[in-house]
Amino acid sequence: MLKLIAIMSQRLSNLTIKGLIRDDSTDSSIDSGNYDCISAMDDTPRLEHYLKTFDFNHVERPSVQQLHQNPNIYSIIDSINIEISPKVEKTESFVEVDEKDKYGYFTMVYIPQFMNLLGTAFFIQSSIMAAQSGLILSLIMIIVGSVILCGTVLSISTLVTNGHVGLGGLYYLISRNLGPEIGTVFGIVYFLTNAIMVSLSISGNSIVIDNILQNLDMQIVPNASSLNNQRVIGVLTLIIVAIIPFISLDFEAKTQWFLFVIVMISMLDFIVGAFLPSTPYQMVNGVVGWNDTCFKTNLLPQWSGQTFFSVFSVYLSGLCGDFTGVTLASSLRNLAIPKGSLLGILTTQSVYVIQMIWFTSGTNRYATGNIADYQYNNYTCTLQQNCSSGSSNNPYTMQVMSSLTQIGDRTHYIEPLYSAGLLSQSLSSAMIAFI
Repeated sequence: MLKLIAIMSQRLSNLTIKGLIRDDSTDSSIDSGNYDCISAMDDTPRLEHYLKTFDFNHVERPSVQQLHQNPNIYSIIDSINIEISPKVEKTESFVEVDEKDKYGYFTMVYIPQFMNLLGTAFFIQSSIMAAQSGLILSLIMIIVGSVILCGTVLSISTLVTNGHVGLGGLYYLISRNLGPEIGTVFGIVYFLTNAIMVSLSISGNSIVIDNILQNLDMQIVPNASSLNNQRVIGVLTLIIVAIIPFISLDFEAKTQWFLFVIVMISMLDFIVGAFLPSTPYQMVNGVVGWNDTCFKTNLLPQWSGQTFFSVFSVYLSGLCGDFTGVTLASSLRNLAIPKGSLLGILTTQSVYVIQMIWFTSGTNRYATGNIADYQYNNYTCTLQQNCSSGSSNNPYTMQVMSSLTQIGDRTHYIEPLYSAGLLSQSLSSAMIAFI
């Protein structure tokens, strides 16, 4: 083995690469034809690789060989008359649309962003978040969620505003910047996410409608179970959600406007209800009106089977609407996505802050929920007493706190504006995800 290594070393030492290691007998100049095994020059580029094949006003460039021989020669390609057939036409993705014909930030970005970020958790789970976490930790959760949303929106806005935006939504943006392989993965995941979101929104909408019908002693299918009624309602809702976008995009925008107005009225109904005197029905369910005692008690957390991260996960799961405007990016005006998205985040998170203050200032964590306890002034209780109502146990505390609940003292009273807002939000989320 050692002998073999010695022989190979001797042969390598005697090897002379012509053109790179010069002998005394050779001329001092180095010619490109004297390279036997290693060439310092790259292969001559093919001329057809540098021809103008697309009519996109590209500037023609000289080849590498031309730059090595004579840097001043730039017009050699223009002197060659080569016809390229067939001529490549501009595709639909590159057809520029007038800015006046595109949608603004409010209709197609802000309203969908607002409706998605508000979420079903705003109507159902927010009271439990305020009761379990207290006001301080609830505000911290909202701040952290806002930072996450802003970071995502700014990243998407960078992709949208930095270059041409074609058809394809999120898939086009990711493919343009990271390649079609990664863009395909993101596109498939985003498609599945929207499909799941449509199903969840319609399921929630069906449950709410079924509960309303049960309180009114009505059924979609006579003598059917609650689950079968929900299935029928879900199928009918899916048909409606599918038909609206197929009519036209303008019709869906008008529908979103209508649902947005209903949600705003529902929110106003909740805000006004906190300032009205509480009825016996509200008192036994934990809504006692604004007072200092409730505010001080609900300032700090009081966990009952929950933790910070379990409550935060419920809140964070509702913040899934930050890609709303990306789907229609090619139909939006310049800077529509950053304007509408950031304004939507600011508005919705401010609404969440107001809601947390309302809950912590006017509700008890635990209450009996029994209207018979009101006359004995014995409707409040503690954690150890296993109460069935109160802001910590009743996810529909927002419904109890709304102003139209003042009309009656029935045990299963239906607050119409609250129910209309909840249904409008779920329908809007399903329509947005269906596009």
